[in-house]
Amino acid sequence: MHRCLPWVIGVLSLTIAACHRQSPMVETALYFGLSQTDGDTIADSSWQRFEQEEVIRVFPNGFTVIPANGVWKGKPGMVSEKTRVVVSLNRMEDSLSENIDSLRQRYKSKFRQESVMRVDQEVERWDF
Repeated sequence: MHRCLPWVIGVLSLTIAACHRQSPMVETALYFGLSQTDGDTIADSSWQRFEQEEVIRVFPNGFTVIPANGVWKGKPGMVSEKTRVVVSLNRMEDSLSENIDSLRQRYKSKFRQESVMRVDQEVERWDF
């Protein structure tokens, strides 16, 4: 019976650890293009309103907005467009993931966009 005791303790430890495991910390980057299909560019004031009304609800603990220039292959060839990259670090729960995808859909619908790219990367270490 003593030979089984370490095995039993090991299984219990793994079970307890699995039950208390937190969701992984994930860095999410969202790429919002600012060019519309009619050739217009989304105005800074429209982007800022979307950021203040929509983005902050999904990432209430904080995020960073990085102005960028994206290049992608479209029907006419290589396309260049102004972009806003929103980056946030969070514990990734199913509800947050769903809220992120809903945010992407709202942006695409509101500003007539084909897509909003999402990149999630698990973070092993971070420090403030």
